[in-house]
Amino acid sequence: MFPELHEQPYARLTITDTGYGMDKMTMEHIFEPFFTTKPAKKGTGLGLSVVHGIISSYNGVINVESQQGKGCSFQIFLPVIDKNITGKKRKKLS
Repeated sequence: MFPELHEQPYARLTITDTGYGMDKMTMEHIFEPFFTTKPAKKGTGLGLSVVHGIISSYNGVINVESQQGKGCSFQIFLPVIDKNITGKKRKKLS
C-alpha cells in the first residue's frame, strides 16, 4: 500500500474528523509549504508541510483520505524502534 515503507514494524496513528472534508484539488496541495485555504492574513499554510517534514525525517509516511461533507482521516506510520533508550531517569509525578 505504501511502497516507500521498508519491511519492518510500524506504529500507526490515525486521526479522523467529521468536518467538511477536502476536494481533490485541495488534497493534492495540502503538504506544500504556504498552501492554505484560509483567507489572506488568516493563516500561513505551514502546518501540514512541517508535519510532513517531521514524519519523513523519521522515515515515516503520512497519508490522507477525505470526502467532502464527510471529513478527513490522516494516517501516520512511524517505524518502531526496537532498542532500549538510555538517559536521565524522570522523576515520578505524585
